[in-house]
Amino acid sequence: MQLIKKSFVCSLLLAGLSVNTAMAQWTVAGGYTNISEDETGLDLSLSMASVGVGYTFETESGSWSFMPELRAGVGIGDDTVRDVSVEVNRFLAVSLRANAHLSDTITLFAQPSYANLDLEASAFRQSFSESDTSFGIGAGINAQVSETLSIEAMYENFDDTDFIGASIRVTY
Repeated sequence: MQLIKKSFVCSLLLAGLSVNTAMAQWTVAGGYTNISEDETGLDLSLSMASVGVGYTFETESGSWSFMPELRAGVGIGDDTVRDVSVEVNRFLAVSLRANAHLSDTITLFAQPSYANLDLEASAFRQSFSESDTSFGIGAGINAQVSETLSIEAMYENFDDTDFIGASIRVTY
């Protein structure tokens, strides 16, 4: 099952990279996210691979831009708490990112999101799946490596669950 999930994420990323470069403001991102939750007293840490597709709208001043983005992710690492194995089945999100361009290469961003996280817990040959949908807020930094390639780091919080990630973004 893990191989199928990883293949799916890689296929989406490669499909996005092959998009016609004439579409000037489209972006495709692929990355890694660590999801941690310790509010309930259970120290839970999960890993996820994700892809995102967005379209950037520049303001006339050029110092700000906005990007609606759709993201999807699947679990690539589980965690065990009290003999119960927990993993991410699916992550889906829609976001609206506000970018503040500090220079030609550095951008800070804030990003409210509406997301759905589906987790599966397994123990003693039984499994239980639970899905939660909530609003969250995130912030991060983007560093332009070349004209079309950038790297970014981001922190998001959904209902006291921390999402810390790094990704590579390609702009078309």
